[in-house]
Amino acid sequence: MWLHLVSACFGAFCLQNAYKRPTHQLRPSRLACCAYSRIITMRCKSAHRSLELGGEHVPSFDFVSDNEFRAILDSDYGEMRSALENTNYKTVHVLAGSVVEALLVDYLTLLSENDTSLNPQQILKWSLGELVDAALTRGAISQQVHDLSSVVRDYRNLIHPGRVVRLGQKVSQDSADIAAAVTHMVISAIGDARKDSLGMTAQQVLTKIETDPSVMPILGRLLRGLSTTELNTLLLDALPTEFLKGAYAGPDHKDWGDADQERAVFERTQAYLEECYHQAFREANEQTQRSAMLNLVEIVKMESVYTVHPYEDAFLRGPYLGLLEDADRLLLVEHLLGRAESQTPPKPAVFMGMAPYLSGSSFHGKLWGLVDRAVRAKDLYDSTSVDILCNLYWDYDPDVMKMMDDRVDQVAEHYSKWDPQKQERARELVELLHTEGVS
Repeated sequence: MWLHLVSACFGAFCLQNAYKRPTHQLRPSRLACCAYSRIITMRCKSAHRSLELGGEHVPSFDFVSDNEFRAILDSDYGEMRSALENTNYKTVHVLAGSVVEALLVDYLTLLSENDTSLNPQQILKWSLGELVDAALTRGAISQQVHDLSSVVRDYRNLIHPGRVVRLGQKVSQDSADIAAAVTHMVISAIGDARKDSLGMTAQQVLTKIETDPSVMPILGRLLRGLSTTELNTLLLDALPTEFLKGAYAGPDHKDWGDADQERAVFERTQAYLEECYHQAFREANEQTQRSAMLNLVEIVKMESVYTVHPYEDAFLRGPYLGLLEDADRLLLVEHLLGRAESQTPPKPAVFMGMAPYLSGSSFHGKLWGLVDRAVRAKDLYDSTSVDILCNLYWDYDPDVMKMMDDRVDQVAEHYSKWDPQKQERARELVELLHTEGVS
């Protein structure tokens, strides 16, 4: 059982260090693609991102920023509830103390960034009693929670049989019930204190998006209320991770049957996550924006098509290319142009604002193929190729506009010799480019 304590404390220590990493180190490492590949069903979340064990509500740990640390807490809390049901009262005490101590270490460590009276290294050495006292002093927990926590303050002693005998410590159902209740109260109290003193976490923003369709009008306000650390975590890790989980478990991997409403909720959530990314991108500083784009470059270089295409479609927009060095920018442009000629073209919206960055690329050479695909489309007004061309044309870059005009004229001339219908379609494309943009 001591492993639970070690893992929880180690998680808190890692979390403390995570907040002090340079921004570029917050990028996900290949986005844990192997883990995602095992996700074959749609994420199922309740209104408060909680679960039910033994008929009792289990609170959310979404106020904890670090993913691994949050997973440890979820696991330990679940085991504590299971131990209580199975009358393993000693286990309940040990796990309750572990969860409470880890939460307090996490909270006080974060608080130390703005509270000079707290020393992060010293916090890691404090006993549970000292942690509880510090939390009470700073208003994180009530006097009632402070007093009731005495039932778990010496939980470490229960790990050592010799100390149990020497100190005469005993556990019972009553003390185990109190320990579980205190843990629940501390989770609730620290969650509230965390929000009041440090603002929302990235995970809480995601939870809000996934459970409340009415959040979008105020999403900008929520994002502006995030700390720099949490905004970075949202943009560089938490949001892309959550979006890709949905992409892997989406329409291509799920038998929807007649579940039209379920599919509608899924598609709405994915669209909201995509919109949240772009709003967060605009709120972030240039260093973080650049890190986000470097993430994308790394993904295009290293990941499979099942990661690259949804990530690129959702999170890349033309103006973002200006944040990259020439080589990386050209890599993304060439990749998108190549996809535009394939059976899985990018979203047309990706090309909006891209015209200024086409210089030096193979755009001129690929333009014939794009125009040809457009004039061959069954419906000129329902063609991805046409949408892409319109978005590029309506960036109003003179060089790109002339290049496109010339190429469409050449295609029209080509078809005039043997397919008047396609020649007429090319002329319609010229009129379309000159009259409207398609997003």
